[in-house]
Amino acid sequence: MACKVKKAKAGAHLGLQIFWNGLRSWETTRLEDTPENRDFLNAQAKIISREIERGTFDYLRHFPDGNRAHLFQREAPRPAAPETVKSYFEKWIERRANQVRPQQVKCEKSYFRKHLLPAQVAGQEFSDIYLAALATHHLQELQDSFKAKRIIGDKPYKAASINKYVRALRAMLKDARRTAAMAVNLFDRDLFSPLPETDSESEIDPYLRGA
Repeated sequence: MACKVKKAKAGAHLGLQIFWNGLRSWETTRLEDTPENRDFLNAQAKIISREIERGTFDYLRHFPDGNRAHLFQREAPRPAAPETVKSYFEKWIERRANQVRPQQVKCEKSYFRKHLLPAQVAGQEFSDIYLAALATHHLQELQDSFKAKRIIGDKPYKAASINKYVRALRAMLKDARRTAAMAVNLFDRDLFSPLPETDSESEIDPYLRGA
């Protein structure tokens, strides 16, 4: 048998001697050498020997704290780091080069780096918000922050420009849903709308593009 019951050389306790895949392992127990304990361990030894013969033996299942456990420890998978708007953008914009024209990539990169990522939303930079935490109210605050710049005398943002920035964001968040980085479509028409472009030539609903 590949697994046998043996008495420890020092002491009165029983143990299991295992021969498996070229390894020899001695697994001690706290069971004293009595007929009842030998019957119990012999039954366990038969099960282990049968598993070894069939190639189904799992050392850690039988001996999670055994003498050879360190050889079979499985490293727990590391959870993926949560994606922020910025971290996802950096990956998305690289893939974007294979999806749209170079000029569009150049524009979207500019929209994000100059306007979207540094925008102040919910008391922090938009770039630092986790994708999983994004909600429609963040989009509204983002839009409002761009509109406010037209009021306080900062560089004026036309409605058409704001819509372009948000349209680029929509394209990225659509990709995030495709890759399962987020699950919710924040651009529900009943909850969020583009700005009316009264200060420029109107366009067909910009949020239909790239939807």
